[in-house]
Amino acid sequence: EREKEKEREKEKEREKEKEGEKEGIRLIGANSEEQQEDVTEKERKREKRNQMEAVKREEERKLREEEMARVQLEQEKLQKEWALKIERKRMQEHEEKKGAKEHAQVASEANLKTPTPLAVTSKRKPKRRGGGGAGNVVATVATHCVGHSEWECGSTDPSVAASGVAQATWFANGRYVEARAVQEEAETAQETARAIAAAADAADAAEESEVAAALASVAAAEAKAAAAEAKASAAEAAAAQQAAEEEEELAALAQVAAAVAAGEEEEDEEEEEEVEVKGGTAKNAFENTERVLAPKGDDPLDSEKFRKRQDLIKDAPWDPDGELTDLKIPVKGKRLTFGSLMGETATIVMNIKLDDPETITQIPALKTLVAQFKDQGLRAILIPTDQGDYEPDDSATVRIKVGQQFGLLSSTKGPVVVADKTDIVGKFCLPLYKYLTTHEPNPNDVSRITLNYEKFLVDADGNVLRRYPRQWGADRMQKDLQAVLANEPLPKQDPRWLFAWEQADKDATRSMYSFRKHYNYYDQQEPGQDWAGTKAEYFNAGSNEARFKGATTGKPLVITEGD
Repeated sequence: EREKEKEREKEKEREKEKEGEKEGIRLIGANSEEQQEDVTEKERKREKRNQMEAVKREEERKLREEEMARVQLEQEKLQKEWALKIERKRMQEHEEKKGAKEHAQVASEANLKTPTPLAVTSKRKPKRRGGGGAGNVVATVATHCVGHSEWECGSTDPSVAASGVAQATWFANGRYVEARAVQEEAETAQETARAIAAAADAADAAEESEVAAALASVAAAEAKAAAAEAKASAAEAAAAQQAAEEEEELAALAQVAAAVAAGEEEEDEEEEEEVEVKGGTAKNAFENTERVLAPKGDDPLDSEKFRKRQDLIKDAPWDPDGELTDLKIPVKGKRLTFGSLMGETATIVMNIKLDDPETITQIPALKTLVAQFKDQGLRAILIPTDQGDYEPDDSATVRIKVGQQFGLLSSTKGPVVVADKTDIVGKFCLPLYKYLTTHEPNPNDVSRITLNYEKFLVDADGNVLRRYPRQWGADRMQKDLQAVLANEPLPKQDPRWLFAWEQADKDATRSMYSFRKHYNYYDQQEPGQDWAGTKAEYFNAGSNEARFKGATTGKPLVITEGD
């Protein structure tokens, strides 16, 4: 009871959410024209902004190109200046080497012409007063002067010798002084040349530093230009991203407008269908509903051990001992054969539960499908059961509710028959259901019935063609049924059909409308029975008291056994 109460509360919340969504769609529809104007205005602004950004980007590109051209010209100019300085330096070094060579040559020539300074040497000590000794010394000095002057000192006269010595000494000292002056001048020239070379080296180093600084400034300018280009690229990327976001926003607004228009068309179609078909619409409530299936995860309800305990397994195909058409189905207390209730071309077998919320869409959809194809040999067999979520009404009341609330009359000779309540799972499963479920297990490899309103499509020979889940209404079986009636193979399975079976596999262990062993059906010792019986399916004559919710008061309803 608590679970039922929770489910009812959830249904109320879902109804409120649906009403809120409808109200939101109406409001969106009312504002669709304003939204369209907003979209147009945004497009105009976006185009204008894009034009301005394009002009700005073009100007920035031109500035970058001019900056790069200027930097390139400066670099070429610096390279030319550097080449000229190197050439001048090379010529200057050549001239300096040439001058130094000439100076060295002059110095060497001066050294060759310079006589050795006069030095009077004698192994004997000269006498203090003796002419002979002095004469010999003078003669010796004069002899040293031979070849070093334009005159000869060969006289032995002391006076002449003294005079010659004096002249030779003067001449030699004069030439020595000149040679020393030339030598000092050469040394001074060499020092000057070394100083000039050092100055040239310093100038070259300064020029190299200037060139390096110029190259560094050029590199900095190039880096600046590259940074400006990167900044422009980033601005373009940001502008492109903003444009993409605006396009996404416009697309979303357009999608909303389309959804509003589609919702209005769908509401118009639903209103038309409600006018055409009384007692229910042909549209299935789940046809256009998007569903997202949550992952199973590590829930114990999804464990293999628990699923085996719940008999959620694939059983081997079961075949009756006799003919398939001889299998019995309880209807109004009688056991009728399956063959007597089958359609000439196709048969739909569906288990029902009237207090299931799916009832308000499943039975009207089935009614519309049967009304469309009953003349071509289609019949439907509806089978209620006490298994699963308990069915509070007896079999007779179930038939009356189906007739009064949905306009679907049960008759063994008509297109639709509602059987008595019976077991469709477990030990005492109806043989017909044992045959159907084992010959056509669901895509989840489970044979037994897991939820209310599972459907089987059977051909005229009793072959099971396809099985449909709880959330796949009978109106969505139209294409398959048309193929059967045209004696053609069934069309390819719809992906939504597989998704509905995935949802059914998750609900098999969780939904309150599922068949859960040891919870709402058991391994009982005897088959289930209709607790109210099926002998008297009528109201007491003269009584205006309704026997079930939804029945009208007034003239008593009398149903005989033949109806």
